Order: sequence, then structure tokens, then C-alpha cells
Amino acid sequence: ETEGQLNLLIANQCDIMQGYYFSRPLPASDAGQLLRDARQLPQHVLQHAISDRRNLLLAGLPGELVTELRQCLVGEDHDVQEADNAKQAYELMARQHIDLLVIGEQLTGLPVAEFIQRTHDLYPDSLRVYLGQQAPDAGISACLMQGLLHKLLVMPLARETFCASLKDLLRQLNLHQENHQLQQLA
Repeated sequence: ETEGQLNLLIANQCDIMQGYYFSRPLPASDAGQLLRDARQLPQHVLQHAISDRRNLLLAGLPGELVTELRQCLVGEDHDVQEADNAKQAYELMARQHIDLLVIGEQLTGLPVAEFIQRTHDLYPDSLRVYLGQQAPDAGISACLMQGLLHKLLVMPLARETFCASLKDLLRQLNLHQENHQLQQLA
């Protein structure tokens, strides 16, 4: 029904779809004309080239942590999106590939541990980090133990440590991309 839903199907290598995004329901006579016209999905939806820019999503983070993250990334080539709640985050993730998802304790609309689990299931290639101002609860700790989170950071951290952790994650993303490209060539 939406471009975001279509992107999710494409990302999961689903090449069969139906819905209003392509066409409203048609009588048989009009469906034949649709096939004769060889109508196709828009090219921008079908293009999923890996780019050098990194897409980061900050979900459920308080303003001061968002500011701190943005300051750490000054001079880097990244697109940073923000979401206050799970629904916004899912909509952003459906529209574009998110390389790094930074999840905070102020995320609303879904328990944070459940959000981590679902994003792992839907987008296994995205790195997930929990960034909180308090020690994580049992659910979030379990996510880390199960490998659903790549890193857990609890503030306050020295700015240098915080920025170094973030840049280390971005280096991991670059290595992951290079490995993916090499596998495609093999």
C-alpha cells in the first residue's frame, strides 16, 4: 500500500506484490490493458545501490544526547534521522536502509527490548546500539546477551570515549560493507 512497505518487500527479496501502490483493483478488461502497457514500478524504488553515505537513526533519545551525537559526527558523511517513537522509527526504516540504529530509553509506543527484537528480525543488517542514561533493565540486558544489540552505552561517558565508541561502530559498518561487496564478487 505504501512505498515503505514495498521497500521492505524488496529488501527481503520478495518479487511478488499486490496492492494500491501499483494499482487499484481493476475489472478484467482494464487489467489486460495494464499488462499491455507494461507498467512498472518507479526506478527509484528498485534501486538499492550501496552508497558511501551512512544512514543513522536516533530513536527515543533525549535532545542533549542527540546534540552530543551530532557533534561527534561533525565532518563525517552521514544522514542522521530522528524518531521519538517506534512507529516513526519503523516508517523511516521502511523508507531507507538504516546502517546504525541508536536506541534510547525514551522510545515510546513499544517496550524498548521488544523494539530491539523486532528491528533485529526485520533489519538484521543494521547495527543496533542502546544508549541510556540509566543502567539497562533485564530485557535490554537480555537483548545484548542474545546478540540483538551490538553495543550498550550508559551515560555519562567522557566525550572522547563516547565519540570513539560511535566512530568504532561506523568503522565496523565500513568493514561489513566491504565484506558484503567482496561476497558479491565471489
